[in-house]
Amino acid sequence: MPQQSKQTTETQSSVSGLEDETGMKSSFKMLEREVSLNLARSYAFITGPFDELFGQHGITPIQYNVLRILRGHGTPVSVGQIRDELVTGHPDVPRLVDRL
Repeated sequence: MPQQSKQTTETQSSVSGLEDETGMKSSFKMLEREVSLNLARSYAFITGPFDELFGQHGITPIQYNVLRILRGHGTPVSVGQIRDELVTGHPDVPRLVDRL
């Protein structure tokens, strides 16, 4: 078997668990679609406990990120600097800061 075909077979078999887990009756026609769905499921699995923890304290993950930035500086920080340091973007940083 040529090396490229072997790689494709190994890749397909390593991600085909999504079909089994979700009970799909037909397989994915595009590997890229299955990979993107696996990434989305993995993201939800990883962030779920954090979302729950932040929710118990009445904040969102993005608000936690702002608080993390402020604590890291230890001194007043401009809204522009907070926006630049956010791990994930947010369209309205001033309103986000006001809600804190």
